Amino acid sequence: MITPIQEARNTLSRKVAQSARDNDGWPGEADSSVNNASRRVVEAMAEQGEAWVGKINLYDADRMKNGGTREGILVRWNGEPVLNFEYAFVAPRFDEQLVQLIVDRDVGPYTSSTDDYAKITEIFDRLTAIGGVHLFWT
Repeated sequence: MITPIQEARNTLSRKVAQSARDNDGWPGEADSSVNNASRRVVEAMAEQGEAWVGKINLYDADRMKNGGTREGILVRWNGEPVLNFEYAFVAPRFDEQLVQLIVDRDVGPYTSSTDDYAKITEIFDRLTAIGGVHLFWT
């Protein structure tokens, strides 16, 4: 039986593919069907328990602050609409290992795109392992 989360993921995949077909190979800018499908994935996860939304590319407002807190990296979804590009993924629970991988990538030295790709792959592998879903925004 397909779960609501899987159904929402499948819909997101279909919307991204349709938008790419309609726009010469890449999803169109500000495609509300794609953005709303990403929001639906967050809602579906919350309906099944909890939804934690997170960021991979960190900016000053997201980085470790004031005594080592990690606020802004992975937060419990509060039910408000997620803005386009606000979060990169949704997870069914808080996961310290995932947060640590994101922090390690952010604070570590940038050596090459190959090394960075390996770090991003590790982040997505962990996200997949805990049942998380990457969101897509246009």
